[in-house]
Amino acid sequence: MLSKRQSHIVDLLNNELKPITGRDLGKTLGVSDRTIRSDVEAINAEYGCELIRANRRSGYYIDHDLMKAQNISSQEVIPQTAQQRCVYLIKELLFRSREINLIDLQERVFVSGYSIDNDLRKIRDMIRRYPGLRLVRSRNHIRLSGDEGDKRKLYKELLMEETKGNFVNLSAIADIWKDFDLLKLEDDFTEICEKYDFRISEMEYPLIMLHAGVSIERMLNHNYVSEEPPEAAEEEGGKEYQIADELFARISEIYKVKLVKDEVLRFAGLLKGKDRLTEEETREEADDMERLMRKDLFHIRDSMESREAILNFLCDSLYEKGLSGENFKENVFRREALSGTSFVYGFAVPHAIEVSTRESCISIMILREPVKWGDFNVSLVVLLAIRDTDNSLLKVFFDWLCNIVTDNNKFQELIQSKNYEEFMNHVTR
Repeated sequence: MLSKRQSHIVDLLNNELKPITGRDLGKTLGVSDRTIRSDVEAINAEYGCELIRANRRSGYYIDHDLMKAQNISSQEVIPQTAQQRCVYLIKELLFRSREINLIDLQERVFVSGYSIDNDLRKIRDMIRRYPGLRLVRSRNHIRLSGDEGDKRKLYKELLMEETKGNFVNLSAIADIWKDFDLLKLEDDFTEICEKYDFRISEMEYPLIMLHAGVSIERMLNHNYVSEEPPEAAEEEGGKEYQIADELFARISEIYKVKLVKDEVLRFAGLLKGKDRLTEEETREEADDMERLMRKDLFHIRDSMESREAILNFLCDSLYEKGLSGENFKENVFRREALSGTSFVYGFAVPHAIEVSTRESCISIMILREPVKWGDFNVSLVVLLAIRDTDNSLLKVFFDWLCNIVTDNNKFQELIQSKNYEEFMNHVTR
């Protein structure tokens, strides 16, 4: 029988796409390289095959065919970095338990109490933008208290960070949840929208379905919004309310959750485009966009030869300014090879499949003569480069982009900008 540490080695290797060195495994589990070698030998002996293989240069890796053949199941993944532990902790607090025993947590993730204390400080920084949330510690226990709406906003921020390699891909968002079929829900939503002759743009769909997925997961765990959103009376009689009411009636019937009026009102508000940001929050988002879209990363060109030429130019510019690492361009092209990042509205949002930027930024190119990009002719290219420590900026960017491209007048004003100052005036107003 495998020891707890040996089981964790199998979990770690099974959930990594690339090999892990013995030194890195040892650091994660708090043991030496030699102990890792002994554990790997013991694991292979236990299963009677070379389940874990070794490459001298790259490290240990799992033979996934043998995993399937022997019906070996992988358990929970151990978060390896401070950022991963913070996300892990927040999800635990949101879904798996009302409070967490910190002593048990240290044993689960193989870190010291000092490291956990540092993680808690980072989590407090992460939730600072949500005034309705508070991390409460009582001796060796912690819990997340506060407003359900803010908890959902925090969770959506984590999910957007988790899926940013495919953040405009509905299938990638749907893969997050295993307890319900988000794509089937999307079919139901489309059917209801057609019934009411209500149009949703291609760019808005992922954001709306992300909201729906978060709502279902929270309700499945018996967490409901408890306060009516502003202007509830006005929304209740509108087309958006009727669509939301019918959709949530189906959700209630399929997943056996309560049909709560406040949930319907909140979703109707999303369809109506009311983000309900305070004046201060609106100003903060405008400041974020100005910080991301620097003047030296703004370009206007009469024409460019191809998509590849544009990506080479923008990625090289970031690298030359010290804003990205050596692998950034390669990761951008790898992401582009999976599926095009252009949209019917005439813009493209290329981004890296893995995070490798040194500073969060957005590089812009306006083309007077559109270039063929996948299936569409593109006049605006937005190269997204967000660090993993700035995950909140991803939501800011996504909200701004949805707002721009779903309003043709705003989009036309944007691509007709004569200079950076005029462009940013359209962005922040």
